[in-house]
Order: sequence, then C-alpha cells, then structure tokens
Amino acid sequence: DDAWNNNGGYTPLFNLNPANNTFSAGPTQDSDSDDDDAFDFESIANLALATLDADYEATLRGTTHQPVEPDEDYGNIIADAYDHPINEEWTATFGDAAPTKKNIDMKSVKSAIATIQTKSNMTDKLKRWETFLKHDIIPKATLRAFRSASHLSRAATMADALVRLQIRPRVVHIVGVDQVECASVPRLRQLFDEFLQWHACQLHLVGRDLPTSMQHVYDGVQCHAGVYHEWLQSHDVPDVAIAFNAGIWGYAEWETTLRYLFATERRGQFPFVVTAYTLQEAQDDQEVIADVCGSETSERLLWAAQRNPFGSCQVRDLQQQASTKNYKENAAWQAW
Repeated sequence: DDAWNNNGGYTPLFNLNPANNTFSAGPTQDSDSDDDDAFDFESIANLALATLDADYEATLRGTTHQPVEPDEDYGNIIADAYDHPINEEWTATFGDAAPTKKNIDMKSVKSAIATIQTKSNMTDKLKRWETFLKHDIIPKATLRAFRSASHLSRAATMADALVRLQIRPRVVHIVGVDQVECASVPRLRQLFDEFLQWHACQLHLVGRDLPTSMQHVYDGVQCHAGVYHEWLQSHDVPDVAIAFNAGIWGYAEWETTLRYLFATERRGQFPFVVTAYTLQEAQDDQEVIADVCGSETSERLLWAAQRNPFGSCQVRDLQQQASTKNYKENAAWQAW
C-alpha cells in the first residue's frame, strides 16, 4: 500500500495546514499503472480523509468554516457513504479530467475505501460529529450554541443519556449535589431549565451536606439534604439517576450507596449514569463500581467509561492544585 508510509501514517496528495484549512502540494506517488492519465485513487482517498479530519476537529472547536444549514444532516450523509457498496458502473466528474471506464482501476478504488474504513477512526468521529448536527431531544439552536455555553453541559448530558437509554422518564434523581448546583434558584434554573423545556419531568436533587438554605423547591424541582441510599429508602425509585462529577474513586462514602443501589433485590430498577472531570477519573470510577458489582459487572454495565460528547468545553480553574490535567465538567461518562 503506497499510501501508507513507513511511519504508520498517510502520505496525502496535498498537505493540509489546520491553522487556516489550506492545502499545498504534497509528495507525489509512483503509479503502478502504465496509463499516465490514470487517477491515483489512494491519494484522493487520503486527501478526503484529511479533509474530513480537519472538518471534524474544527467542528469540535466550534470553528467550522462553513455553517450547517438547519435542514441538512451532513453527519448522516457522510456516515451513510461508508455503507454504500461500490458500483463498478459509477461515473464521476473531476473538472475537465473526467475519468473514463478505461482508466479506472477498481482495485485501487476498493483499496482506497478499505484504507478509510480500516486504517482510521473516522467512522467513530463521524458518529460524534453527527451528535452536534442533529439530536432527538436537544433543539438545533441549542446544539449550535452548546460549544460556547458551558452551563448547558448538565442539561445536554441528561438529554443525551435519555436517548442512549431509550427512556422518557417522569422522575429523575440527581445525586451527590452541593452548592455547585443548588446555590440558588437562579443557579438551578440556569443548569436545568433547558432540560425541563425539552423534556417535562420531576427533578429531585439529593446532596449529603446540603444546608437548609439550599433546599429549594420550584416548578417540579426539589433539592433534598441526605445521603442518597438513606434518602431513597423513604422515596419512590426514579426512572433514572445521574451523578455529575461524582468522584466515586476518591470518596469512600460512595461504596455504601453503590452496594445499596446494586443489591440483587434492586437489580435493574433504574439506570445510574456517572460523569467525571477526565476520562482517567471515569475509568477509575468504573473500577470502583465494578468491584462492588463483582461477577455481575458485565450484566450491569450499560456503557463503559468514555468521552461525553456534551462535556463542558471550559477548563476548570485549578491553579491552587498541582496538576497538569485539563479538568472539564462532565468530560467523560458511563452508565450502569
């Protein structure tokens, strides 16, 4: 495969400058074909791959160089192309140099498609990209605003969890809250009103050390003081529970709550979603939860620790802590 260089990467027909999304001439490749007019489909595939990568990264940075039209679903259009079989009778136009049947090397075309499918993670990237173009619950206007509005992370994470879990809950419990969520009614509205506009339900926020001054009640939202598993014993179970930035790996108090939630008699009562500041912390949380679940881990785990497409873009200010990591609210998540 001439397009796959000795360093394990692609040798594109052009070089991409990600700073300004421009191309310059790149190294040429020798062709095995005796026809000088034959197209180098490997290089064309590599160029397309580099362009998709650049567009994907630009999208995640919120700096796409072309706006998404409201009625166009580019993520599906591009992703669907991966599943279409190659038609040997296809025709294409490349300006004045339209390829003809005689100089189309179908072996090279198929090899180019295989290169994209097997030697890149572009398919996974496109799935994440598509999330920002269309969502079953989150309106398009909010999706476009999300990357610059960090306060939407909790609402969007909850909405995406409902889509992944395929549920429409009437009651949601938010576990392990503190002043970050419950400092005031305006703060609660800032974090959760968007979600309640998308999906009407009851929200119960439960925090161990929540003072009386923060036990607010309004429009279907209630804040409660108490350890979750103790509080739950006198309340109805929810349709789903979520713990934002829980730090399960770092707080021993979580173990008792986890053992209560995952006890055999409560198996499958409701899913439990957990977010973390980093992927590493999410993986650490998963190890702790797996220890509690024991042999039932594979049965309990709905999705393993992974990056959350709706994690906050804002890096937390941790100047007082000696850390080189970028901590972002809800950066990673998992579900049990």
